[in-house]
Amino acid sequence: MAYISREFGFAFFAAPATGSSAVIKALQDAGIGEFLPAQDIERDGKLFVSSKHSTLQNLQDAGLADAVDGLTKVVGVRNLFSWYVAKYLRNTKRRLQSVNNKNSFIHKLPEVDKAAYIERLKRHAGMTFAEFLEEKVGRRQSRDPHGRFQRKMDVYLHQERLDADFRVFADKAGLPPGIAIKPFGVTGVMEPGKTYRDYYTPQLIDMVYEKDAVFFKRFPEYSFDGLDQHALPRATG
Repeated sequence: MAYISREFGFAFFAAPATGSSAVIKALQDAGIGEFLPAQDIERDGKLFVSSKHSTLQNLQDAGLADAVDGLTKVVGVRNLFSWYVAKYLRNTKRRLQSVNNKNSFIHKLPEVDKAAYIERLKRHAGMTFAEFLEEKVGRRQSRDPHGRFQRKMDVYLHQERLDADFRVFADKAGLPPGIAIKPFGVTGVMEPGKTYRDYYTPQLIDMVYEKDAVFFKRFPEYSFDGLDQHALPRATG
């Protein structure tokens, strides 16, 4: 998906678990923008282009990329160390509970995709975080999990300071004043008193740095310690 506004000249790409739902909700509440495509596109019984989490390449494959030509391309970004923990908590808690909710998005997926998604959630439910990370990261030569969303983008909104980054973008785009980004659809809610750092061992930290080296090169403002405010200009323009 791109959430686009021709009036204000931007296309927002919703990278999962980066605060994209909150950005879209704020824009919708302000009466700005629309989804492209308006609904999921299926091909051969499988999801081909999502109405929410699609990349620029997905739009090109579907013949929809002309609609975002010339628009400022915006995407969210998040520290991978925290992103992996959020995915683990989401898959082993909230999403697993959604399997029994017939109104959840899971049951709106094409049958082939739905069966595979549920099977994956049930497999993850029995894993420790170390086992989950080994499956996602350790078994691969290298990783760039959000690269498909973040390539060829013009503006990056950091999840850790989403409202502040959005205000900078909104001012440049000429959006109406007063649009605030508030938490919405938060995935992977942390246990009280814990942070993502509590889930890692030194070995797991080293594995993420090694396997996800492309990400940390693209966004040097991120490390295991979090977001370095002094490095922000590299990724906000």
